[in-house]
Parts: sequence; structure tokens; C-alpha cells
Amino acid sequence: MTISVDKQGRERIDNLKNQKDEGKKYIYESPDNGKTIYRREMKNYDDVSGVKLDRNIDWQAEATKAWGEYRDANDKVNSLEARIVELKNTINRIKELFATDSKKLIVFITAGFPNKDSTKDLVLEAIKGGADMIEIGIPFSDPQADGPVIQEANEIALNNGITLLEIFEQVKEIREETDVPIALMGYYNPILKMGTMDFIKKCKDAEIDGVILPDLPLDESVEFCNNLKDKNISPILLVAPNTAEKRIKKISKLAGDL
Repeated sequence: MTISVDKQGRERIDNLKNQKDEGKKYIYESPDNGKTIYRREMKNYDDVSGVKLDRNIDWQAEATKAWGEYRDANDKVNSLEARIVELKNTINRIKELFATDSKKLIVFITAGFPNKDSTKDLVLEAIKGGADMIEIGIPFSDPQADGPVIQEANEIALNNGITLLEIFEQVKEIREETDVPIALMGYYNPILKMGTMDFIKKCKDAEIDGVILPDLPLDESVEFCNNLKDKNISPILLVAPNTAEKRIKKISKLAGDL
């Protein structure tokens, strides 16, 4: 079951992120002074940063106090990070996007084309230009469901040396700069070679929202699609123009969100 987080939920995540950043800032800046003073006092230095040490102050106690504050701040940051992960796991960006009845601009980009490292820049430019969702194509040697333009893009990307593992890393970099829904589109062979559960785990780690598989038939897709949905990732299946109505309903039910 997927759960959509509303605007209030996203604001909670943003607030938690701000608290986490402030906590990290405190961790890196605040206790260092106390620890430095403590270390230098133990070595009998007479001053820190040109300031004479007051021998009437228990610098060891002050440093111990600062270290305790550091541990408390670190615990709070770890707790906030865990809470952010927990909230992110309830978000289904694709479901949120299609919850409103409006036109959507979905841009398709072949990973690794025209250059191996082009993916991130192209995705961010597409979003800047108004894209509501991004589909990133996984290059494959036999893209039978694609036309000549994407087939050529696949060939160039493969010749550039792009790999599925590198695509996941590129998506992680993209995710640092945008919250727009991202779906991977590809053929089942590379996924099967990697291992379906390993692929799904890497999708989750990279915060990928959906997976489009044009060559995975309904009868073979149930387990894979359910495993995706268990990780709150939307399986996106295709329907041919001559597909029977009964089968269309089965495909729609299995896909769920889109």
C-alpha cells in the first residue's frame, strides 16, 4: 500500500532538514573550542588564540561539558535523519503528481547521451524548463520497443560506456537538487542480470519513484511489480492498442499509481 504525503507532510520534512542542518552546524563548530582548550590546557599551554587561560576556571570541566553537548547534538541529528528517512518512505511523488487533474509535461532522457556525464545537467535543465516528471532511459543493446531516434541514443550511450550502476549514482546526484518525480525506463534483461531485488534496493536508495518496463508481460510481472510497490516504487506497465478490456483492467490494477 502506498501513502501520499500532503503539503503539510513535505513542510515537516523541510523543517526537519533545517533542524538537522542547524544541529550539524552546532556539532562542527561549538564543541571544538572546548576540546581545543582542554587539550591545550592538558599540555600546559599558556594561551589559546592569543588569549591567556584563566587558571581559576576548570577547563577540563568546561571541555567535558562541551563534549556532552556535542554528543547530545549528534544524537538529535541522528534522530532527525532517521525521521526524515521515515517520512520520505511514505511519499509517492508519482501518485501526488497525478492526484491533480491537469496537464503534465513528462520529459524522456536517455542516460549517458550525448555524453556519459550529460544526464544530470539535461535532467535539471528539463526541470528548469517546466518538466513535471522525468523518465530516464536505461540504454540497452536491443531496444525493440523504441523508434530509430532512441535506438541511436541507446547505441551512443552504450559506446560512451554508461552502466546501470553509474545511472543510479547520477540519479542520486540529481536527487540532491530536485524533488521532481523520476522514473527509470528500460528493458528487463539488464535488471534480471543485476538481480531484481538488488535493482529494487538501488532504486530505493536513489529515491527513484517509478520503473517503466515495456517488455515485461503481465503474466511474468506480478512478483516484480509487487516487490516494487512494497518499496513504494510505482511499476508502470504498457498497454498495446489491441489489448482486451479485461486484460487492461488487470494491468491497471497491478500498476496501481500510473
